[in-house]
Amino acid sequence: MPKILVIDDDRSITHLVQRVLSDDEHQVVTASTADAGLELARDAEPDVVLLDIMLPKMSGLEVFQRIHAADRRVPVIFITSGAGSESAIEAIQLGAYDYVAKPLDVEELRRLVAQALETRRMMRVPVALAVQEEAAENGELIVGRSPRMLDVFKAIGRAASQDVTVLIRGESGTGKELVARALYHFSHRRDKPFM
Repeated sequence: MPKILVIDDDRSITHLVQRVLSDDEHQVVTASTADAGLELARDAEPDVVLLDIMLPKMSGLEVFQRIHAADRRVPVIFITSGAGSESAIEAIQLGAYDYVAKPLDVEELRRLVAQALETRRMMRVPVALAVQEEAAENGELIVGRSPRMLDVFKAIGRAASQDVTVLIRGESGTGKELVARALYHFSHRRDKPFM
């Protein structure tokens, strides 16, 4: 039976996830602190982790790094308090599976957890062949909450961590320069001149 670990200090979130995902096919365990979550991650060996990015005493990003160091194959889905580009991009850059914004969309949550469980299952299948190897006052470069903007944030996070050429296309006034600046800001070249 797949095990899902939820680490969030907001009891309404843990109860919602437990109610939505607990059934005959899933076991949901919860923790309200980073320390308790790390202990459960070690002892319960979850298949998927849902992790609040803003925890008291320790950031969700730090908790993620510890979980990831112990087992890189465990998909971690971040729960963000908003669709802020910085936290979302940083989470994706660090290797998070995905993220969802509060308030949680139950159907999106089910879909993401199902995909993450399938990814986890596929990681257990033996491989037969070898695989070849500050613009705004609040510091956010781009803001938005729509599903399309969330996809843009994820794409920026994935592209910024790689050393590749990126072509940004779009109509006049759609924010191509903002995307370029966000890519620059989150890349390893951020200390070099922006061209």
